[in-house]
Amino acid sequence: TNIELDYAVDAEVQHVLAHEIRGSASGDVTRLLSSSNQSLIDVPEWVGETDIELLTVEEHGDHSAFYVGNA
Repeated sequence: TNIELDYAVDAEVQHVLAHEIRGSASGDVTRLLSSSNQSLIDVPEWVGETDIELLTVEEHGDHSAFYVGNA
């Protein structure tokens, strides 16, 4: 089952997100939504510190969608 999360990623939820993503099946994709421009910097840095893979980023004007996978 794919897990789809719609969270604004900040320091308070990163640990929870990492736990949820790691608990998903290998190959599952999680979408993180954020309206903060800072997330374009923070999410890739955060993912780089974990075993979670950043698959792609889509910018939609008022928000960004980060697709991450559980390797």
